[in-house]
Parts: sequence; C-alpha cells; structure tokens
Amino acid sequence: MAGVKQVERRKLGREELSKRMAQHERFLKKQTGGVRLQINFCVAARNDMFDRDLAEAELVGVDLSECDLSRTNLSRANMFGANLTHACLADANLSRVDLRGAVLKGANLEGANLMRADIRDGFLVTANENGEFDYSVVTSQKSTIDDAKFTGANLGEAKLGRVVGQSTDLTNCNLRGANLSGADLSNSNLSGVVFTGADLSDANLSGCKLNGAVLVGAIMAGANLEGADLCACHFVVAELEKCDLSRAVLPRTLADIGMSFGDMVVAHNDWLRTGGSQGAQVAIDGVDLGPIEWPGVTLSAAKLQRVTLVGAKMPSARFDMANLEGSMLAGIELSNATLRGANLDKAVIDGGVFRDADFSPLPLASVAGTKWHARAKGIRAHKTDFRGANLKGVDFTESSLRDADFRGADLSGARLVDCDMTGADLREAVTTDADLRGVIGMK
Repeated sequence: MAGVKQVERRKLGREELSKRMAQHERFLKKQTGGVRLQINFCVAARNDMFDRDLAEAELVGVDLSECDLSRTNLSRANMFGANLTHACLADANLSRVDLRGAVLKGANLEGANLMRADIRDGFLVTANENGEFDYSVVTSQKSTIDDAKFTGANLGEAKLGRVVGQSTDLTNCNLRGANLSGADLSNSNLSGVVFTGADLSDANLSGCKLNGAVLVGAIMAGANLEGADLCACHFVVAELEKCDLSRAVLPRTLADIGMSFGDMVVAHNDWLRTGGSQGAQVAIDGVDLGPIEWPGVTLSAAKLQRVTLVGAKMPSARFDMANLEGSMLAGIELSNATLRGANLDKAVIDGGVFRDADFSPLPLASVAGTKWHARAKGIRAHKTDFRGANLKGVDFTESSLRDADFRGADLSGARLVDCDMTGADLREAVTTDADLRGVIGMK
C-alpha cells in the first residue's frame, strides 16, 4: 500500500534465541522467569532449535529457513506465514499448529505429527514500526510445500485446502480424514499414503505414484488421475466412478493376462521341480490377484512385484526367495508361512497375520557359508501380527511398524535402523544384536 513505511525485520542471534526458548520452556512449566516465546516477523534463520518444547509459541511470519527443528514440540503454535524453507522438522510435534500461508518448500517433515494442522492459504498481516500488527497492510500468502518431504508423517484430519505441493514426497504418510479438496499434488510420490476419509475432490493427482496407497473411503469426485500409477493401490472402482480413469495407469487383472492363477501356480511348480526345464516361472507386475484363498501354496522364487493381494488367505504358504516388492498385502493371512530370503521392500502389510512365519536367512547352496537375508525395507506394517515369527536378520530399515505385535518374535540381528515402532508390542521378543540406530517409539 502506497505511503506505508517498510520496517526492517529484526534479526535474532543464536544466544538471544536460545535464552528466549529457555524462558518459554519455563513459561510452559509455570516456573519463575517464564515468558511466552513471541518472535513474530523476526529473522531467526539457520538456528539450532532441536528437541525444544515450543508449544503454543507465537511465530507469525518468522523466518525459520534452514533451522533444525527436528523433534521439537510445536503443538498449537501459531506459525501463520512462517518461512520454513529447507527447515528440518523431522519427528517434530506439529499437532493443531497454524501453518496457514507458511512456506515449506524443500522442508523435511519426515515422521512429523501434523494431526489437525492447518496448512491452508492465508492472509498475512504485517508489523508496523512499533512491532505491532498493522491491519492496514494485508497480503495474500500461499502455503507452499513444493519438494517437501513428508515421509511417514501424520497429517490425519489436517486442513490443506488448495495447498501447492507438486513433486512432494508423502510416502507412507497418514492423510486419513484430511481436507485436500482442490489440492495440487501433481507428480508427487504418494506411495503407501492412507487417504481413508480424506476429501480429494477436484484434487490434481496427475502423474502421482500411488503404489501401496489406500483410497478406500476417500472422496474422489472430479479428481485428476491422468498418468497416475494405481498399481498395488487399494481402491474400490465404484468410488472412482466420478473420476476420469481413461489415462490412469490401472492394475491389470487375471482376465487381462488370459490365465488363471491356478494355472500359473501349476506351471510355476513344474518350473521349480524341473529346475526350469519345464513349466514357467510366475513373473507378473502390477496385477490385482484379488483375495485368494490357498493354504500351503508354493510360490518360492516367484516374481510378484506390485501385486494386490488384499485380504488373501494363504497360511503355511512358501514364498522363499520370492519378490513381493511394492505389493499391497494389507490384511493378508500368512501364518506359519516361509519367506526365507524374500523381498518385501516397500510393501504394505497393514493388519497382516504373519504369526509363527519364518523369515530366517536362507543358506545359498552355490556359495558355502553364505546366507540370503529377507528384506523388508520401507514397508508399512501397522497393527501387523508377527507373534512368534522368526525375523532373524531381516532388514526393516526405514519401515513404519506402528502398533505391530512382535510378542515372542525373534528379531536377533535384524536391522531396525530409523524405524517407527511407536506402540509396537515387544514383550518376550529377542532383539540380541539388532541394529536399533535411529529407532523411534521403542519401549
């Protein structure tokens, strides 16, 4: 607005910021000398704010670009219009935070809790020369999350509106009940995202990777799915009837292949029995196999990448050395199954039953003394039953194992690096020599 004096933003040094954060923490504890942190419109870029308690702080329009806010409690904080460009907010508590108009471009929010956060666009009120809000100067402020990383973050019931988020990484993010109406998430990685109850009406999901995502129960009217990859995505066709699926990448069916699953299994077992001289190895990608019921089926060394087996019942099945990478296996029943040397990287096995299953290392006959370990890197296994399972040496790196049941399981030598084990039950589990670096939520 013409005639309005531009005020230079105050810069906070490292020492002053540290002192004021300490005062805020005393304020939260109702201790002497406590003062609420209010640094609206200040510049505090490139500071260390790691693992602090800043709940309910006033951070309107503040420049926190490139700050380390990982593991910091910012619940209910007012961060309206804040600049968080390239800031690290990994594992931070941002529940109920006001992030309207905030800039999160390139920010790292991996594992952050944004439950009921408000990240919609807003209108930013500036400060006058006395440091007070000047309501005569109101500017439109778009929330920006381009190139941000939300891997494993909880955005349940968050308000995102038409927030810009092209090329955003939301892998294994919880967006249950979130408001994404009209949001632009084009070309984003939405693998393993839970959208149950979310409003995606008129959202732009073109070019998105939705492998392992759950769209069941989401509002999809008018959503743009052009070029979106829906292989190994859990959805109900009837719920997508108001979307144009003509240019989406849809999973194939057994009818498309022209062969029944039973015939494939017979040919595969002939291939195994004869060392490959007869029959044919099962090698399929992006196929919806449906809720198969086949106890004891043998699919060792099968290639079943990005397949959908939601609710399948296959107890005592054999999947030794099988490749199930990127598959949707939610609710699968594989108790007493053998998966020695199997590859489940980036698979979704929420609610699956692997009770007494065998994932132990498989000796390689061709190389004496060498064993092939099962892989499960980057999987989502929420509320999965691993009771009594042999998980020796399994690589679970960067997996979300929230509320999983490991009672009596053998995790000796397993790699649990950077895993989220919040709520996991490890009573009587063996964790000898397990790699637990970076694990969160483990009791």
